[in-house]
Amino acid sequence: MASQNGTSAILVALLLLPLLAAIPTTARVVDSMESFDLVDSSILSSGEWTFTNQVWPGNDAAEFTTGMSADSKVSFTHSRPLNLESSIFWAQENASEYGGGAVGAPDGTYSWTLGPEIVVNTFDVAASENTALRDVFLVVSFTIPNALNQDSVRFSIDDAGHNELVKTWAHTQAAVDKMNSPYWEMNVSSSFDWTWSVISGAEITLDYVSVGGTDDSQLQIDAVGIRVVHQAPSWGVETSVAELEIPDLELPIMDLNMTNGDWQGLTLTSCGLEASSQGVEGTWTSEMVRRPHGQNWGRISSAGTWTGSLEVSSSDDGLSWSAWSQTAFSSILPASEYLQIKVKLSDGCVERVRLDINDPTLHISINIHGDVDSIIPNGSRVQVSMQNELVHRFDISTLGTYSHSVSIGDILPADGESLILHLASAFTWDDGGDAKDLVVEVTGLEIDGGYSLSWDETPDCDFIADFELTEDGSGRIFPVQCTDDLTAVENLELAVSSSDISIIEADIIEDQVRIKLVPEASGEAVISVSVMDRPGMEERNTWSQEFTVTVQNVNDAPVFSTLASEIMVSLPSTTFVDLEFSDIDNSNNELTVNFDYSWATFESGRMKLQPATAGEWELTITISDGTNTVSQIVTVVAMALPDIYVESVEISDSADHVEAGDVVEVIGWIRNQGQADADFISIRCLADGKLFDVAIIDLVAPGQLRRVVCNWQVPTNDDVVLLTVVLDHGLTIRESDESNNDASKVISITEPEITATGSDSVSAGLTNEVKISAAVGLILILITGFFIFGPKGIRKIE
Repeated sequence: MASQNGTSAILVALLLLPLLAAIPTTARVVDSMESFDLVDSSILSSGEWTFTNQVWPGNDAAEFTTGMSADSKVSFTHSRPLNLESSIFWAQENASEYGGGAVGAPDGTYSWTLGPEIVVNTFDVAASENTALRDVFLVVSFTIPNALNQDSVRFSIDDAGHNELVKTWAHTQAAVDKMNSPYWEMNVSSSFDWTWSVISGAEITLDYVSVGGTDDSQLQIDAVGIRVVHQAPSWGVETSVAELEIPDLELPIMDLNMTNGDWQGLTLTSCGLEASSQGVEGTWTSEMVRRPHGQNWGRISSAGTWTGSLEVSSSDDGLSWSAWSQTAFSSILPASEYLQIKVKLSDGCVERVRLDINDPTLHISINIHGDVDSIIPNGSRVQVSMQNELVHRFDISTLGTYSHSVSIGDILPADGESLILHLASAFTWDDGGDAKDLVVEVTGLEIDGGYSLSWDETPDCDFIADFELTEDGSGRIFPVQCTDDLTAVENLELAVSSSDISIIEADIIEDQVRIKLVPEASGEAVISVSVMDRPGMEERNTWSQEFTVTVQNVNDAPVFSTLASEIMVSLPSTTFVDLEFSDIDNSNNELTVNFDYSWATFESGRMKLQPATAGEWELTITISDGTNTVSQIVTVVAMALPDIYVESVEISDSADHVEAGDVVEVIGWIRNQGQADADFISIRCLADGKLFDVAIIDLVAPGQLRRVVCNWQVPTNDDVVLLTVVLDHGLTIRESDESNNDASKVISITEPEITATGSDSVSAGLTNEVKISAAVGLILILITGFFIFGPKGIRKIE
């Protein structure tokens, strides 16, 4: 196939990075040396690749083959879909009772009927019967000249006795004319299990069904066919070529200057070196050439069409030389420091003699995956070329990864010429039309042998003066202006550090020094700045300077946490409120806290509130460090509230034990130590947590002590009971202290003494029971009367 450059080879080449530094003309000691790959596989992701996908032979665009570069690889994808084609097979025989017409391809001659069936068969599928079926359609060239009002037309298919009606026309509004292309067609793929044999033997019945009387119309049939979508053979050749052109490269080569040296019997012409006399051998001996520092000689090569030989002599000191020996590109040159080259020429022209350095070698890896059986191996390949010269060729025959290395010093471009790279693939196929996918990826592409020698001096940068900043103010960003003899200014590497990162942080942003102030910090820090050349090298020159940045102190105001907008104080109690404040520049002990009312003071980190009277005040709290002041205003609401509590719990007669079965009085002493009246206080009396009586006190004035009595029948099945009196169980009375509303007392229970006879005991027992019943009844009557006739706002708390 033809390449896009007109050569017979599919070309591929590699990118060479222009990394060789210029060497000073003055005598210098080599400051640094670097060896590296000229090209790495990242070149395969370059957006500069251009792709040409063509059909061969010719220049038509490829239909199934594409190329692309991404993810560090160049890929050639050959993807063919299932190759399908459509064929119509027309009925060859009319098996109708009356026969004639309706066979072959449509030709305008038709058979008609007003009732008898038209039956056609015999479909010649021999040309396609070895291909795979996909879809089947019934195709009929026909017309129904007039509308059908009562009559109908039916099409059916019969296969060895299996008959299926596929289409009926009835009650049409007008004529049905499908005599001309496009003919009437219907997909019947699901009607039968189609095979080529079934298609060949199918019988199509076309029936005009008349209901009697005058016929509505007639059925005219020109041709009946079966259209089959089937797989078809596929073949062809397609190519994809990727090209990359890289100008202005410096390469590890040394093209000898043929204008220097000694000639004998040779002439230097516009072509190069030619024999002065045709057929008479002449020689040219080059000047002495020296190996680049720390590098190795590679191979020798020449360009041009000529007859003769190349010889080499070597020396380690430039004084003592070895004997001349014949050499060629296939051999590595001697490892000596100095070389001389001799050309012996009898015919033709030597255009160029080249020595390469470090034997630059191309390493290429490819990966083949997909349907390798989709192509013809001896017609499908991947090629790598450089400068339109074939470097290597892989035949595409099996799946897997393949690698190859080849020396390329002889085909690298000359100075000033662009490097032309081509990667290409050809795909040749001939099969039954199956869907196939094959991908050939160039996954690795490197050229080794690169080197760099440089002489360098320390960068020269402007002086940076000391300066001052203000605490919590803006920092500073400034460039460091430098020049360097070899390294471009944008490639100089800038570094910065701070001697005290608790005051100043320093870093680099967009090639500038950034001085960042640490919040709430002041003082001095020494900033060290360094500028280094030759990025990536082990040995580097460094310019450095230190300067001082002073951060002037700023006295910050205290920080005062927000308090609740309203603070309640219950008189006469004292209320304490925690105050949270701080100052970055002072300790809390150095701050002063002031209030605009004397009843507010500051003690041990808390605000003490002790108003003398009830009322509401706007209290201003001020915190100062001596210079800066912060304040808050809160509303203090002082309220005079009652504070009722159970002072003690007693049994009548101040006993500490009772006899089982007795009814005794449980007395609770209630005191108000608050500053307001407590009204309608509900009382609950409990024994071991169980309610046994309730009571109500109408009023307890401030300082007053009131007595409440609950009647309790001592149980006969217990020996110790905890008696509890609870005030304001529902918390309906607002108090300054709600935690002191109950008190308890433990009472021992003893058995009653028996002093009379049995009959007297019974009598006494009955008498006691009567007494108890009477007492309980009286209590219940009093409580009921209280709730009926007492104030409506008073209720008994259960």
